[in-house]
This record gives sequence, C-alpha cells and structure tokens, in this order.
Amino acid sequence: MERAMGYVGDFAEKAEDYQKVTEKGMKEDAKEAREKAKTEQENAIQKRREEREEQEKRIAESQNEDTDTNTDTVRIIESGKAALREKTSPDQAGKDSSKSTQAPVNVIKREPVIYTNTGESAGTDPHAAFSISV
Repeated sequence: MERAMGYVGDFAEKAEDYQKVTEKGMKEDAKEAREKAKTEQENAIQKRREEREEQEKRIAESQNEDTDTNTDTVRIIESGKAALREKTSPDQAGKDSSKSTQAPVNVIKREPVIYTNTGESAGTDPHAAFSISV
C-alpha cells in the first residue's frame, strides 16, 4: 500500500511539473500570437498608407493631365462684345423682359387619328358614334 501511495505521489508531482511547463508554454504561445497579430496589423496599416499615397498621386496626375490637355480657350472678338452690350443695354432690359427667351414652336393642329390592331390608320368617321359602358 505504501508503494502504491508512493507511485501516486510521484505521478502527482510529475503532473504538477507538466502542468507548470504547459502553462509556461501556453503563455509563450499567447505572447507570440499577440506579437504576430500586432506585426500583421502594422503591415496592413503600412500597406494601406502606401496604397492611399499611390492613389493620391494618380489623382493629382490625372487632374494635371485634365487641366493641361483638356483646356479650351475662348476668345470673344470685338464685334461679339459690342453685340452683347447692345443686347444687355439698360433701355432694352425692360422691353426684353416681357418676351419669352424660347423660340416660338410651330404648332400643327390635326384631327385625332384612330389606329387598327395592325397599326394602320383607320381614319376618322365624322358620323361615328361612341358608346362606352362601364
């Protein structure tokens, strides 16, 4: 019995030792995992900064290209300036304010047309009577 108790005591001590080693290893693993996550996060932040800087450079270049290549120059000649002054003179301002700025539309009045199922014009019959029941 004493021998059995000795074995149990030895195994209990070994189990405690193994538990201490395991806890120490788990703490080290957790520390390594935190360091790895922190390093990955820093790398991701750095990558996003680089991508943002690259995108800002592209935007600046495209804006420079747009202003350099797509700039049109308008030159108004003296006769055009004179015509503009005549059009906007104060004495004509009262006269022009009552006029519409839109050009008149030619309105063509036509009689209503009835179409058949085939899409052809059936014409209008002046003597036709319509009956609608609901």
